[in-house]
Amino acid sequence: MKKRPIAVTIVSILFVVVGLGGMIRGVWTLLAGRGGITRHALIDVSLVEITSLAALLSACSCGEGPIGRVGCAWHGWHFTS
Repeated sequence: MKKRPIAVTIVSILFVVVGLGGMIRGVWTLLAGRGGITRHALIDVSLVEITSLAALLSACSCGEGPIGRVGCAWHGWHFTS
């Protein structure tokens, strides 16, 4: 069985950190909102949570076949552009 390259492992760890950080930030922003929860804030937090979940899923499957590699490439392209 081949081992993952170190670069893939580092990218996976980075995606896990970014994904968890985004999820925590989204919930924190929603809970710490002053003056109630607005529709705009709810949509914003929902988009952050979906993107963070996508980062976590691609981190978990990074290097595990073509689907994981496509997810990592997609996120990498969005981070650099």
